[in-house]
Amino acid sequence: MQPPGKSVKNIRESTVTRRGLLAGGAATVAVAAGAARAASHAFELEADVVVVGTGSAGSTAALFAHEAGAKVLMVDKGAYHGGTSSKSGGEVWIPNHEWLRRKGLADERDDFLRYVVRCSFPVGYDASSPTFGAPPRIFELLETFYGHGSLMVEGLGRMKALRTQMLVINGGSLQDYYSQLPEDKRTQFRILATVPRVPDGSFGGDEMMGQLAEAVGARGIPVHLRHEATALIRNGHGEVIGVEVSDPGKRRIRIGARRGVVFASGGYAHNKDLLQNFQAAPVFGACAAPTATGDFIGMSSAVGAKLGNTGGAWRGQVVLDDAIRYRAIPADAFMIFADSYMNVNRFGVRCCNERRSYHDKCKSHYVWDETRAEYPNLLQFAIYDQRSAEMYGGPMPIPPYPEGADYVIRGETIGELARAIDARLEKFSSHTGGLRLDTAFAATLQKTIARFNAFAESGKDLDYGRGDHDLDRSFSLPPAKTSWPANDKPNPLLYPFQSKGPYFAIILAPGVLDTNGGPVIDSGARVLDTADRPIGGLFGAGNCIASPAQDAYWGAGCTLALAMTFGMIAGQSAAKAKARELRA
Repeated sequence: MQPPGKSVKNIRESTVTRRGLLAGGAATVAVAAGAARAASHAFELEADVVVVGTGSAGSTAALFAHEAGAKVLMVDKGAYHGGTSSKSGGEVWIPNHEWLRRKGLADERDDFLRYVVRCSFPVGYDASSPTFGAPPRIFELLETFYGHGSLMVEGLGRMKALRTQMLVINGGSLQDYYSQLPEDKRTQFRILATVPRVPDGSFGGDEMMGQLAEAVGARGIPVHLRHEATALIRNGHGEVIGVEVSDPGKRRIRIGARRGVVFASGGYAHNKDLLQNFQAAPVFGACAAPTATGDFIGMSSAVGAKLGNTGGAWRGQVVLDDAIRYRAIPADAFMIFADSYMNVNRFGVRCCNERRSYHDKCKSHYVWDETRAEYPNLLQFAIYDQRSAEMYGGPMPIPPYPEGADYVIRGETIGELARAIDARLEKFSSHTGGLRLDTAFAATLQKTIARFNAFAESGKDLDYGRGDHDLDRSFSLPPAKTSWPANDKPNPLLYPFQSKGPYFAIILAPGVLDTNGGPVIDSGARVLDTADRPIGGLFGAGNCIASPAQDAYWGAGCTLALAMTFGMIAGQSAAKAKARELRA
């Protein structure tokens, strides 16, 4: 989750900092490489555990493998330590963590499992079933997450690798993303936030990955950046004993792993072929690091791995202009905090509850009209007035000033706004299948605004229930102090549009933070083959494997929490695996 107010500048500056942090280890890595070449004809480098990927899952795997006594080596095809995790909110959504237990706040096992199964398997959910309707193999992973998530956080704290604390805002916390469901008994306070190292330090993914990278460096774990994993190496028994990588000079390097290879290399958000093959509906852009190209899918398939949840993703709305302009989008359209604002489709009809999570709002783009044979909501148009532009500007995507971003479209009247939107769509027609506004868009939008204004006066959104649930209200920021009137209406999330322009629009498209499908793992983070047998020496965690969350986003930070929990398990499992002779 990209936190409000986090700038591209922060990301770029922290990337440079991390790069500098790791530079000091370059000489050590070079010496180790030379020694390895002298010691082995088959492998240029050797370790007990080789971790592919330096994000939250990979770094956690490396730290726990090292703590278990293994000699660890890390590789990443990216230029900096952290991958997509560096762009995250740096929060982890952990069930039954120690802060909850200290405060006597219940987060019972069965209650938690009912909640996540209800979200991830809404059709199969059965409260009376031993697995609550989830497939047994996936239920085992969910049980494992419940039992080990807090152990992961406590372990990193004990290692002084990551400082966390319970996220509390004005006495409460951000609600779980489906907190309105009766199955969610512990609706908030599962989120743990990274504590900055200095009082005025940065926050979020930069800070989290900075701490983890420092911990990796402090332990002398070699980190080879700009080294792309290209193939797995197996012995005569079919066990994985290493990985082949390509260095910055495109030289092939064989790295031996006596106990195991852990993949934590990200999803396939930037692989057009895999997106086309696995995602049933269009994905316009991704926030994942450019290195998220699904490499593990091909490498693991080559050794017989079973794939799962390949159509899944952590989703988010993206600004269409950004999706066209950038390979990796700096940030998703996390949340628009305005009150005189709505999302409409190309017909001028409102199409979602604008205060739900970014993941679930994104799904509203994929409603199918069987008669027109189209997705009427494929592109959505965030419509707001001058008051909202000035009172709520700053957090992505509304800029700090009404026209502070070139993707903002302006019109003095609704008719002029509609013409300006259609002109922008014409410009982007080669990217959108020629999608344009309906000819009655302006007239329909006027009616939609009038209906919305009536909801604002009554305080009740009869179409989508905006403001009816705790999650809607927890996605809120105080407005800036301006000469515009404060919201004195019954529902703080609804306010009538101004009768006079200017009016503004931002074109939103469906995107992903990253995908979350790939090889299937068991509760020991071992990659399974098509017969559900562990592939010796191969482990996985993070967005490169089949997530037990499926296509549900349980709460802010569940992405990192799952990645790091199974990263811990992967590192520990690999470190404890039997040592294999490094002979291909």
